[in-house]
Amino acid sequence: MRRMMKFVFVVIVLGTVLTMFSADLVYFAVWWHEKAGHIKKAVEGYEGFIKRHPDSRWIEEARERLKALRAEAKRVADEELRRRRAER
Repeated sequence: MRRMMKFVFVVIVLGTVLTMFSADLVYFAVWWHEKAGHIKKAVEGYEGFIKRHPDSRWIEEARERLKALRAEAKRVADEELRRRRAER
């Protein structure tokens, strides 16, 4: 019985902490995708984060990262297009 009480306590505490910091956890999960080079997942993640957590303390950072990723994607696409045209 005592073990069960400890388990319930841990579940309640973890649930509370995860609820309190859910936006932070989501932001850093998306940030990690970006740093790991999963750009498509990062863009989708930042877009979702911005929609679901508009009052987060990380909202401005998320907007800046999303803007930077989109600019980088456009730059890479433009370079690829120029390279393909030069090969013709």
